[in-house]
Amino acid sequence: MQIRHDIQNNIPLVTSSAVAATSSDNTAMTFPSGSTGYDTLGFDAVNFFIISGTLADADATFTVEISEADTTNGSYTAVADADLIALESTVAFAFGDDNIVRQIGVKPRKRYLRVVVTPANNTSAAAFTVVVNGVKQFFGTV
Repeated sequence: MQIRHDIQNNIPLVTSSAVAATSSDNTAMTFPSGSTGYDTLGFDAVNFFIISGTLADADATFTVEISEADTTNGSYTAVADADLIALESTVAFAFGDDNIVRQIGVKPRKRYLRVVVTPANNTSAAAFTVVVNGVKQFFGTV
């Protein structure tokens, strides 16, 4: 029996996060919000689509870090560059990057992942959202 693979059934949407906004400060935004992470059980790879809204400050910058932990409320640490599909520096945002989508992939070593967007020089509202999809583990014959 031959198993057919297609993008709709093999790169599913894992989850998405609601918009997080920071207003007049440099407080980091964590996706998903709270202390939990995205559960990657059953996935070989995960893509994060980081989407900016309007970035109102004229000199703000926004760095992105992907972090991982063994448990949902565990101690999160930065994912090693070797496990990233693109570097975090390539998905950073600057004040002129309104309504832009950036993508970064991860080959997870730990079960839970999260995205942290950290502003610098931010004195106005900035909005971001994150959409996540993943590649399911495949067991069988192609």
